[in-house]
Amino acid sequence: MATLQKLDISWCSILEEHYEKEKEKEKEKGRDWPKISHIPHIIIGNKHVQYPGQQSFSSPTA
Repeated sequence: MATLQKLDISWCSILEEHYEKEKEKEKEKGRDWPKISHIPHIIIGNKHVQYPGQQSFSSPTA
């Protein structure tokens, strides 16, 4: 089974703003960040917010 390795959220200001706020709240367990935090490489609005080899504060939820 293939897994998603990269997520690039660009050209959608609503999603960019939402997940930027979630990333900031990551240590406080932002509500939606766990839904995408398992993806190794995340780019939001031209910013690499998570990349392979970087330690994430939150763990994926089932």
